[in-house]
Amino acid sequence: MLTVDELPPEVLPWARYHPHFRRGPDPGNTVYVASGHWRLSACRPALPGSGVFRRLEDCLMLTDPEARLPTRWRLPAGFFPSAGKPALCWKMSS
Repeated sequence: MLTVDELPPEVLPWARYHPHFRRGPDPGNTVYVASGHWRLSACRPALPGSGVFRRLEDCLMLTDPEARLPTRWRLPAGFFPSAGKPALCWKMSS
């Protein structure tokens, strides 16, 4: 998760075409960059950190269907902690 206003011009040159980089100063303007790989446990092989779904389905969308803005997400339960279980988290890797 990167705050666009804080990024030096040489960072993320491949993303500079994106509308997030073409607006004026906004402290809430953030870009989420996938890690190279991720894994849910040490027992499972690493998976790609990003990709493309074959087709769009409601269960794949993070935007809350009742939200006024697409930046309001409806996250799966795994993102939230519960008794004896930490929230799902990630670590960026190259």
